[in-house]
Amino acid sequence: MPEPATETLTIRIAPSARARPLSIARAQAYDAAARLAGWRVQPLDLETPVREGLGNDIVDAVVLIGATASEISDWLSAGHGVIADGNWSEDPDEVDEVARIAHQHRQPLVHGDELLHAPVFAGALTEAGEIGQLSSFETRGLHPFDSHTERNVIASLAPAVLMRALLSLRILDNTTQITWDSALITDQGGSGTTATWRGGVLNAAGVRTAHLSVVVGSHLGRSTIHDLQMSSSSGVVRAELMPTPSIEVNGEPVLIPPATHSPAQLEWFGMISMLSLLRRAVAQRSQPLTGAGLFAEALRLSAWASAGGGGPFR
Repeated sequence: MPEPATETLTIRIAPSARARPLSIARAQAYDAAARLAGWRVQPLDLETPVREGLGNDIVDAVVLIGATASEISDWLSAGHGVIADGNWSEDPDEVDEVARIAHQHRQPLVHGDELLHAPVFAGALTEAGEIGQLSSFETRGLHPFDSHTERNVIASLAPAVLMRALLSLRILDNTTQITWDSALITDQGGSGTTATWRGGVLNAAGVRTAHLSVVVGSHLGRSTIHDLQMSSSSGVVRAELMPTPSIEVNGEPVLIPPATHSPAQLEWFGMISMLSLLRRAVAQRSQPLTGAGLFAEALRLSAWASAGGGGPFR
């Protein structure tokens, strides 16, 4: 639920013309969710360039959809909190530079993947904290196979899915380090393409404590799949974000509170929570850098995958 407003804050939703037509639907969803999260939202203008309005004191924060790293940096430098939506860079050094600028100007930078803030995602992490030391973590992001969009499916999915996996592990144990053992692209012809990363979680002493598997791509099913599974010697937690939000612990369903907003998808998939996070950060002058460094790692790996090869490991 949005927190009571201690001050009126204004946000602008700014889709890039480069990201159409998807950016239009994203902008409309952000507009609705921002209002539910307690923002005063500037009228949505799909024709206004992303950079227009820089330095405008009336706007406290912006949602930049499909913007470049340079455009994101400009808004941060001008004193605005930013949600950066879309795969805005394939260069980890560029992502790190954007994070540095956010820190330098003391502005919140939020990675624009609403599923990071989905109630099911958060609930699964809470349940995983009750089953003891994890021995494995697996997550998937699969879109229905479509020959017209197949070429871009890995490039579009990989940063977000890898980001969720890496951030999950950091939330569960701040001392963990990630090591990648292998990465493989599998082309199944007319039935889809997948990229698979396998690695491990190391504790502070450098000892492997858990196996890690991340799969993104496409499949022959009719529904989009976003799920994750975390296991220990004493239990298994499974969560499904799409197609149907659910959580199971050792095979038993866990009650998920019903959505309180309409349309429910804005709440189920975390968009309201993400905008509430930004609003609190702007009001409190805090900096929720939601995984900027981890996002750079995710981009590095996904750039390798979308290129179909190369050297993903340093």
